[in-house]
Amino acid sequence: MDPNDPVGGPLEDIAKILKIVSQVQARQIWSQDIRSHLKAVGFAWFNSYHHNYLEAGLSDILSTLDSEYKTLISAAEGCPQKTGILGRLKKIQNTLKQMRSQILGTSRSASATSDSPPPFSALVADPFMQDVLLSRWKECISCISANAPVAAIVMMGGLLESLLLARVNRETSKQPIFLAKSAPRDKTGTPRLLKDWVLRDYIDVAHELQWISKSARDVSDVLRDYRNYIHPYKQVSSQTTLTGKDALVLWEVFKTIARQLS
Repeated sequence: MDPNDPVGGPLEDIAKILKIVSQVQARQIWSQDIRSHLKAVGFAWFNSYHHNYLEAGLSDILSTLDSEYKTLISAAEGCPQKTGILGRLKKIQNTLKQMRSQILGTSRSASATSDSPPPFSALVADPFMQDVLLSRWKECISCISANAPVAAIVMMGGLLESLLLARVNRETSKQPIFLAKSAPRDKTGTPRLLKDWVLRDYIDVAHELQWISKSARDVSDVLRDYRNYIHPYKQVSSQTTLTGKDALVLWEVFKTIARQLS
């Protein structure tokens, strides 16, 4: 767990129980051990975590989380449907991430970094591509200024993927990239062509090759997830609302990642 993550504890608890519940084969959760684990996660929220956020001005989010955890504890008294528990756990997970964004947004608002773009010429030699990257950078700023968080985050996700690909293409020898443990492979174990990579593949390999830091990788994963909210049904299924503060937090981290890559 990252000690600098303000919601690292409850998020780690949710990730662990999500993995366990996902492996249940039956439609209902009959196991007493799993049901006890579910209740333990709920009680841990109220006994160990809740009080840490009372001074952060997060009453609405805390109210939502309290309600969800109470329902989780109550459901675990019986033999709940697996799909219902998975949905509730994912909603709690997304709400915790939203709370993290608000906490970090408040703590970083006074120390926002410059919006000046990094030197794209260090990544790509083609002047036209440099202009395109610069244009996308400016569009991110425009979306944030217009309080269009979903558009801003989608733009950041697309630009991040382009910068990661540019960093890959800058290497004269691609062998370390395709030999990386996190490089995607097909069923035979053969590394996939770059055209078949997705954003997560680029992020994992970039961290493994030490192009970006661990914290940058972790937040890149959040940005990757939020970018998928370009599809309305994806956002509805996760029951998450993105705000201007969320976009600002991700923008600050995105700028750091872009500069690390450059």
